[in-house]
Amino acid sequence: MHIDYSMCEGVITMIPEAVMDYTLNGRVTTPRSNRDEMMAPHGIYKCSGDDKWVAIAVGSDEEWREFCRASGHEDWLREEKYGDLYGRQKNSGELDRLIEEWTKDKTAQEVASLLQSAGIAAGPVEKADTVVYDEHLRAREQFVEIVHPEVGPKLMPALPLKLSNVPRPKYESAPLIGEHNEYVFEELLGLSRDDVLQLMEENVIV
Repeated sequence: MHIDYSMCEGVITMIPEAVMDYTLNGRVTTPRSNRDEMMAPHGIYKCSGDDKWVAIAVGSDEEWREFCRASGHEDWLREEKYGDLYGRQKNSGELDRLIEEWTKDKTAQEVASLLQSAGIAAGPVEKADTVVYDEHLRAREQFVEIVHPEVGPKLMPALPLKLSNVPRPKYESAPLIGEHNEYVFEELLGLSRDDVLQLMEENVIV
């Protein structure tokens, strides 16, 4: 079987909403930053520390009420303009500023843990230096140590899926240049040792 796969066409399948909105309504999707049509508030908010942020997504009016209680801002519940999704989206800029006033003096992990315990989707915005030491990812064995003959042991990402009936893969470093010459040229191709040495002298293989 010949498989013809276009990366461009594959990516198009990942934006079905934008395609459907245009084909049905004639609307062209425009950039909306961290906004979401079905959730509000929805964005990233500055926390204490250098370039530290937390992502928060409130998906319903019930979650909004829980968010206000968890954050200690039940007074926001008395604001009619925040009472439903339409109102929160209409006033999203003002709401984002209020939320950031609350998050800016807390660590991203503190905010995330507090909101998660209330059933709100929230998580720190991670960078490489924090992702590799994330306790949850470590518990899921998302990073494995691979020993490279030239640079020593290094952490690398593992496969992002777990298969119940498939053994854990054996992870190894990529081969060095010419590391398997003997196996490839002599065992697989059947060349003699003298032939291989001759080709090496002529710089045909390295």
